[in-house]
Amino acid sequence: MIVRFALLLLIAGAALAQVPAALADGDDFFVIDDGGPPILQYRGHVRDSAGQPLAGVSVFVEVKHPRVFVNTKSVADGGYKSPDVGLYLDQLSGGEVDISQLQMRAVKSGYKTVYIKVPEKKFGLVDIEITMTPDS
Repeated sequence: MIVRFALLLLIAGAALAQVPAALADGDDFFVIDDGGPPILQYRGHVRDSAGQPLAGVSVFVEVKHPRVFVNTKSVADGGYKSPDVGLYLDQLSGGEVDISQLQMRAVKSGYKTVYIKVPEKKFGLVDIEITMTPDS
């Protein structure tokens, strides 16, 4: 009986520990990274209006079609790096990235949400610096 209960707890813990890398049309979507250079990935720093780094900011990259959300959080120095959005889209649709379908936003409690215009660059590592202002 104790062995079955321990096994059940182990399975439940493993299930809860699974964090989706992305959502595609509302379902979890996991990508197998081939270890190559990024197809399309965003990175940069998040700072407050005084220029100080902000940790714990959720940075979302959203694709309108096919519907995909990927996110990351900024670290102590304000740095963030998104998952490879191009890899997700390549594995979902096998097609070229349509930049008009992408949008980004940064969210942190106590700060105004920032919507970011995605640069026209379709490939590689794209640097985007984000500045957030406190809620009044």
